[in-house]
Amino acid sequence: MVSPAAEPTSGPAFAARVFERINEVRQARGLEPLEHDPRLEALALEHSLSMVEQGRPSHDGFQGRFARVPASKLCVENVAAGYTQPRPLVDGWQAAPAHRQNLFEPRVRWLGVASAGRYVTMFACS
Repeated sequence: MVSPAAEPTSGPAFAARVFERINEVRQARGLEPLEHDPRLEALALEHSLSMVEQGRPSHDGFQGRFARVPASKLCVENVAAGYTQPRPLVDGWQAAPAHRQNLFEPRVRWLGVASAGRYVTMFACS
């Protein structure tokens, strides 16, 4: 196990820990864990990189990302900026009503999480 001080604060390893934390809080509420989807992860990374370019968190282009997952009837997205640890990041999402609703949406099944710079995107679909 990696000590918290040595945990990455951005990039694929950080995103993987955020993914794990999302499933931990979902399972604590009696929900099924979400399954990794590389397509959704690619869309999440694309968006995180876009936020790096913009220099701000946003949901710009959400409908376009949703349209690129044609089999899905529902997609949800959470973004964050500036977090260096997975637990406070996911706790922050739980504290915001709209983000909380997305975390605990029972109809989503697939998840992609990506981090670039100081930005993180969670993109989950049914």
